[in-house]
Order: sequence, then C-alpha cells, then structure tokens
Amino acid sequence: MPNNSVTKTFTLDANSKGVVQLTQQIDKLAGSIDKLATNQQKVKKSTKETNNATDAWAKQAKGVAGIAANNTKVFAKMAQGMTGNLVPAYATLAANIFAVSAAFRVMKDAADFQRLQEASLEYSKAIGINLGKVAKDMRAITDDSITMQESMRLASMAAAAGFAPKTINDLAKAARNASVALGRDMTDSLNRVFSGALKAEPELLDELGIILRLKPATDKYAAALGKTASQLSTFEKQTAVVNEVISQADAKFGHLGETMASGNAYAQLYAKIANGIKIALGGLNTILTPVISALVQLDGVLMGLAVAAIPNVLKLFGEQAHNVFTSFEK
Repeated sequence: MPNNSVTKTFTLDANSKGVVQLTQQIDKLAGSIDKLATNQQKVKKSTKETNNATDAWAKQAKGVAGIAANNTKVFAKMAQGMTGNLVPAYATLAANIFAVSAAFRVMKDAADFQRLQEASLEYSKAIGINLGKVAKDMRAITDDSITMQESMRLASMAAAAGFAPKTINDLAKAARNASVALGRDMTDSLNRVFSGALKAEPELLDELGIILRLKPATDKYAAALGKTASQLSTFEKQTAVVNEVISQADAKFGHLGETMASGNAYAQLYAKIANGIKIALGGLNTILTPVISALVQLDGVLMGLAVAAIPNVLKLFGEQAHNVFTSFEK
C-alpha cells in the first residue's frame, strides 16, 4: 500500500508540473502573437506613410516638370522676340555706325596722304632732295608692293635723319631682300629696317636675321674713319649703325636680289588700289575740307546733331523692347 501511494503522488505531481509548464508556454505563445500583431500594425503604418510620401514626391515632380515646361516656353518666346526684333535693330545700328566710322577713317587717311605730299614737297625744297622721286624709287625697288604713302613716309623719315637718297635706297633694298628671303610682309620689313637702323633698335632687326650690336658697329666705323668710338658725332654713330644694317643684309640676302622676284601680286594690287583711292579722295577732300573745318569750329552744331540723334536711337530700341515684352507675355 505505501508503495502504491508514493507512485500515485509522484505521478500527480509530475502531471501538475507538466500542466503548469504547458500553461507557461501557452502564455508565452500568446505574448509572441500579441507582439507579432503589434509589429504588423507598425509595418502597416510605415507602409502607409511611405505611400503618402511617394504620392507627395510625384506631385512635386509633376509641378517641377510643369514649371520647367513653362520656363522653356517663356525663354523660347523671349529668344524669338529678341531674334526677331532687338538683334536686327542692334545689327542695323552697329552696321550704320561701322559704315560711318569706316568712311571717316578712309577720308582721314586720304587727307593724311594729301598733307604728306604737300609737306614732302615743301621739305624737299628745304633740304634739296626730291622726296617724291626717292619714294617712287623705293616703290620700284619693292616692285610696287608698298603704297606711295608708306614709301613717302619712310623716305621723309630717313631724309630728316640726314641720309642721302642712295643710303635710303640701300635700306629699301636691304628690307626688300630680307622680306623675300624670309617670306615676310614687305611693308613690315621696311618699317623694321628703317626704324631699327635710324633709331638703333636691335630688337626690330632681330626678326629679320640682322643681328645689330651697337659697340662693334661704331668701333668698326670709327676705325674706318681713323677715329675712336668716343670721337664720333651723333650722326656718325647713326651712320655706323645704318652701314652695319646694310652690310649684314647684303651679305645674307643680297644674292636673292637677282634670282627672286619680290612682287606679291596681291600686295601690288592692294598698293595700286590704295593709291588710286587716296588720289581720288584727295580731290574730294579738297572740296569737303572747308566744310569739315567749319563744322569743327561749330561745337554747338555738332553737339546739337548728336543730341538730336539720341531720341531716334532710343525710340528705335524702345519699340523693339516693347515688341520683345509683348511676345514674352503671349
């Protein structure tokens, strides 16, 4: 009997503990289910918020696209208005201003040439040298590749420095040969040789292959005269430089004078046309100069003409600006 009692008690206790454990497991399972339900609610809420944010972004994107489209249309209309109104107006005004400025420059250049001819004639009488003939000889040396105005200017500059026609022609030959040998512009070569030699500026001559060093040049010329360099006068020092330039150019390029033609057909054509235009406009300037001189003295008249032109310009641009803004509003 005692053994049976113990067995029943143990079985009952074991069964009671199993029930308790089962109940605890069920409670834990119920808690897990509650947590799962709570998490599902959170996920659902987050999904809803995400959908709302996506809808808001889509609406904003559509708004931005609409603004961009409107801006594109606005700029297109503005560009169309400017192209159709302001730009042609400005181009017309600029073209007229350029044409007037170009005409004044051409007339001024012709007047400068006319005055140079007159001054050269008077200066020729003073120094006993026919500068007109010297200028023509220079043009012949270059096969008429330079204008009469340029040759006369250089001839006058060299004569004013005290050099004789032969020296002037020798400088022109030096420039001509250097131009042909190096393929350089004839007028530029002449300007470099004359300015470099007469003003003793070696940097102008370096590009022509003429390496001028002042001390050796003056020492060499002084020795030929039986003097020292310090005993040379200003003109003698200048002559030493000119002789050195002519000597180097002849040694380096002199053989080309007989074998190569210097005439550039385009340069010759330009020189002939320029000479013809300046001569023709010189006659016109003779008539217009008194009128222009009278206008120059009348500052009030010129100011009045300028002031009178301002409203017309403003009116033109005002109309075009109105047209642009009108097209912009449409």
